[in-house]
Amino acid sequence: MKKVLITGMGIGKELGVCDACNLNFSWLASNPSTLLWADKICIPKNLYELYTKYSDDDKRGVAVSYILDELYTHQLLELVEIPQESTAISDIIERQVESDFMDMIRLFPESVRILDKEENNHHNIQIGNEEYCGPYIKSIYACRYLANSLQASCLFDETDYELLKYKEGIAFRKAPDRQYIGVLSELFAGMLPQASVLPEYALTRPEKCDTCAKHVDCQKTYEEDARKAICSYLKWREYDELYELRNEIDKILLEQVLIGKDISLKEAKRALEERQRKINTNIQRRFPKIKRWTKLATILSTPATIVAAAGGNIPAAIVSASMTGAAQVTEKMLELYESKSKWVGFINKMSK
Repeated sequence: MKKVLITGMGIGKELGVCDACNLNFSWLASNPSTLLWADKICIPKNLYELYTKYSDDDKRGVAVSYILDELYTHQLLELVEIPQESTAISDIIERQVESDFMDMIRLFPESVRILDKEENNHHNIQIGNEEYCGPYIKSIYACRYLANSLQASCLFDETDYELLKYKEGIAFRKAPDRQYIGVLSELFAGMLPQASVLPEYALTRPEKCDTCAKHVDCQKTYEEDARKAICSYLKWREYDELYELRNEIDKILLEQVLIGKDISLKEAKRALEERQRKINTNIQRRFPKIKRWTKLATILSTPATIVAAAGGNIPAAIVSASMTGAAQVTEKMLELYESKSKWVGFINKMSK
């Protein structure tokens, strides 16, 4: 089962390492294909209840609330209970962050350093190309801790990965977990329509909307737009072809892992396109010939079976019946192949 965890400082609050409650829903805009390949999207129950009670003047919160409600209704959300005593891990996370940060400063002195604090700016830690505050860093660790306990992957953004790249060393970019999620998202984004689930109005700053001539119209429709967007993705999940496509991608990625290769988007895409080509060739050129043969074999052998049995020639009847059975089995196998290969036509249809 493919489980993913919604990340953010709210996870850190749940596990006692920070005070902020926010969660990162940017993936709804940047990687909505997550809704197609994930089996469960995990969120702490307390935070789910918080994010479904937004005030009407918070347009982004209202849109997120609509989306979470739909995901919950369609049983795509997994509400995670975090016992109070689990906050005891905060000390462990604090010590781990401090130890890792000292190692990063030592190993990457040009890229990891402490900056002078500026007024109203707590982002005094620079790691690579990004600046962080202490609680934000701790929340990333808290997300990984919770995801591991759930056997899930984290829906981190590029800012989070910049930190993890240095925490694990540059080789983190080759980590199977990140590669797997990245390849899945990129493959789905390239094959299927990739539209943000969050309406543009919900993501635009209020002061910018106030100067736009369409402000009133957007304000009236954005809630319904959010509902329609999430429903369109959830509708795609009803297609059997979608799950067949996911199975094909899983096979390709597993093959790369088994032969000791890093998971590669380029190779995975090439392998998937090759499978599409072979299936199209089989269905359009080869299988019609085989089907004609099986129908001919059935027509020719059935009367022979009757005549042979009536004349007492039991061996001949057995041979004829075997020929009939083989033809019928072949035809059923072709039907099954075509059924299991419908994902190819699904891609062609959805990408138009």
